[in-house]
Amino acid sequence: SHPQKVDAGTATTFNCSVVGGGVTGTHLAWLKNGRPLTEGARVSVLAGGEVLLVRAVRKEDRGMYQCFARSGEESAQSSGELTLGAVAPELQSTFIEQTLQPGPPVSLRCAASGNPPPRFTWLLDGVVVHPPEYVLGSFLDSAGDVVSHLNISSARVPHGGLYTCVARNMLGAVQHSATLNIYGETRG
Repeated sequence: SHPQKVDAGTATTFNCSVVGGGVTGTHLAWLKNGRPLTEGARVSVLAGGEVLLVRAVRKEDRGMYQCFARSGEESAQSSGELTLGAVAPELQSTFIEQTLQPGPPVSLRCAASGNPPPRFTWLLDGVVVHPPEYVLGSFLDSAGDVVSHLNISSARVPHGGLYTCVARNMLGAVQHSATLNIYGETRG
């Protein structure tokens, strides 16, 4: 059976294709990744067990689904794999509020999951920041998350303010904001 590629947030169904001719007394059971499937708010077995419905697919729904049909001595099985297509961004780690003296380097970092991998934008007080004043970089980590960082080589008073990282792909955007406070020079 070919994998079903499903976008996150959409619904999908698996049909128990072994059921033919409506054998009376057929007992149907569903497994996910080899374990008995638990029904819940998003996962239901319908049509007397012949259809498995997953509403609002999430990352944790990925895997191999199997249905077993038993009637007397006979048993049969069918299986299908659920893989995830597009997934909206989700922040996995973020930066915290900091208060600094002028002078030292500063590095802020955000990481987000998503498919396609999200692109990051950084803002200071609602305005997009650009090089060379800010050094921006991003990479994919081993988990497949995009890690983005904003570096300032030497913090100055004008660098203070509310920083926001925004992770965006075609399904949506998520953002996180925290303040960088930089002590001003005392004015006599």
